[in-house]
Amino acid sequence: MQRVLDQVIRAVEFLFGFTLAAGLVVLFAAVTATREERAHEFAIMRAVGARGSLLRQVQRAELAGVGLLAGFLASCAAAAVGWALAHYVFEFEWTVSLWVPLLGALAGAVLALAAGWWGLRDVLRRPVVETLRQSAT
Repeated sequence: MQRVLDQVIRAVEFLFGFTLAAGLVVLFAAVTATREERAHEFAIMRAVGARGSLLRQVQRAELAGVGLLAGFLASCAAAAVGWALAHYVFEFEWTVSLWVPLLGALAGAVLALAAGWWGLRDVLRRPVVETLRQSAT
């Protein structure tokens, strides 16, 4: 029985890693797909007087908020699936730690910030005039 449980745990860990990697790829692709639109919006905001530091804070807050929500929801779903497997398939008692959603939310925020920074690192460095000229054509 222990050998079967170890195999199930390894399979779930592999699926977790694969899902996490796929989620990062999707997040990076979504951020990259909207890069030009974000560059245009940030250029307009900078042209009317917004400082680069304010725009960086807005960008970080957006990415952190999305990551917190995604990590929280994903960890809650994972905990529910884990409980259901333990209860209905393996027929043993299992309780979820309250740390799971918190740590999942924090991990989601960190990963979203990292992927967002990687995909948008040059957006705020572009000159305003260059960005607006590119978007006008």
